[in-house]
Amino acid sequence: MHPDNLTSSSNMIPTAANGANGAVAVHRTDTAPLRRDLSQAVSQVNEHLTQDINLLVAAAGSLGRAELTDAAQRVSAFMAKTSATACDLTAQGKEKAQIAAQRTGAYVKENPLQSLAFALTLGYVFARLTMRR
Repeated sequence: MHPDNLTSSSNMIPTAANGANGAVAVHRTDTAPLRRDLSQAVSQVNEHLTQDINLLVAAAGSLGRAELTDAAQRVSAFMAKTSATACDLTAQGKEKAQIAAQRTGAYVKENPLQSLAFALTLGYVFARLTMRR
């Protein structure tokens, strides 16, 4: 499934905070930009790698050992750079998820009754939606 085809609710990480009057303000951290960046990075990697492989295959017959070694090193360097980019994007995603989990945990500790009521309501709605008649 392509990340952009996910429903909008799965692209959001809910976080909550108390307002000045005690009302709950739910903030959503949008993960769609991170998914889009990761998808674009992977697409670029695939494009560049495909181009390099096609050039290498087309020229392999006329290249000497030194040129083939150079081409292999370029492909290897590109793959290392791409891997580092993917690791960075993954780390950013994990960090955002941890922040959202910490905010949610803090909200639950500060508002246990509201959290319990919300969980019960959500469970009831989910049960009603999935219950067979």
